[in-house]
Formats: sequence, C-alpha cells, structure tokens
Amino acid sequence: MISSVIPASWRARAAKEYPSDLRAGAGLVRYTLLSTLWHVRETEITDSLVELWIQLVQKISTRAEKKVEGEFNKELKRVRGKEGILLRLAEAAVAKPGGTAREVIYPVVGESTLKALAAETAANEARYRARVRTVLRSSHPNHWRRMLSPPLGALELKCNNTAYRPVMDAIDLLKRYLDQPIA
Repeated sequence: MISSVIPASWRARAAKEYPSDLRAGAGLVRYTLLSTLWHVRETEITDSLVELWIQLVQKISTRAEKKVEGEFNKELKRVRGKEGILLRLAEAAVAKPGGTAREVIYPVVGESTLKALAAETAANEARYRARVRTVLRSSHPNHWRRMLSPPLGALELKCNNTAYRPVMDAIDLLKRYLDQPIA
C-alpha cells in the first residue's frame, strides 16, 4: 500500500510543472504524475461537492426551523398569563434555591397548573416538529430542489455500512426523482 505522503508529493510536483514540461517528461513519470494529479483533484472536488450539499441541506433545515420558531413565538405571546406564571416560578426558585418543588414551587403555582403547562408545551413541541416538516416539504419543490439537484446529480455515493443504508436509500430515491417535474 502506498503511503499518503507519496501521492501528495507527486500531486504537488505535477501541479508545479508547466504542461510543456510534463509533455516532455518520460512516459512513465508523466503518466504517474498526471494520474496522481487527476485522482487527487477528483477526490478533492468530490469532497467539496459533498460538503456543499451538506451545507445546503443544513441551511434548508435551519431556515425552516427559524421560520417556524418565529411563528410559534408570535403565538406564545398571544397567550395571557403564561409570562406571569413563569415569573412567579422563577422568583420562587431564586428565593429558595435549596428547597424542594413541593415547598417552593407548588405554593406559588399549583401542581395542576404545572401539569397543564407541561401538557401544552409537549403539544406545542409536537406541533412545532410537524410544522417544520411541512415548511421543509413546501420549500423543497419551489426553491431548494434547483439548488440541490446539481451536486446530487454529480455525486456517485457509495457506502457498505448497513447503519447508513436508510440514508443511502433516501439519496437514491432523491436521485430517481431528480428529473421529474414538480407537481
């Protein structure tokens, strides 16, 4: 097996030389340098495309989450009384940091109120995740599909690890429908 230092030095040597010098060089040396340069550059370009694709997917997700967070923040401000309850809770907890919940928090805010807040928060979390999925799905056909298609079409991804099989299946599905018109 060849050390990674040798191809790196061959690539550096080939990149420094003028094309005329490469053409004038001995056949085996020329072919070795050019094939190494080609292979290393291909790997670098593939890595860059994968990184670009990952950044685009993360940007799509981040934008969807920010949009939904803004919607939910506006909605939370409309609910009256929640901020007062949270303020009283915080003041009670700061006043007696070593106390138990039954001694400090329950006298200020009843157990039933806390259960109701917890249930509402859990429901909001489920609604939040569902809304993020909806925003992601709705933004994909209109804008992001055009941006993700070129890198995805240019990449040939392979993986033998069975743990990543679902991800590879999803990428294969995306590639199959890449050229389909948006409904």
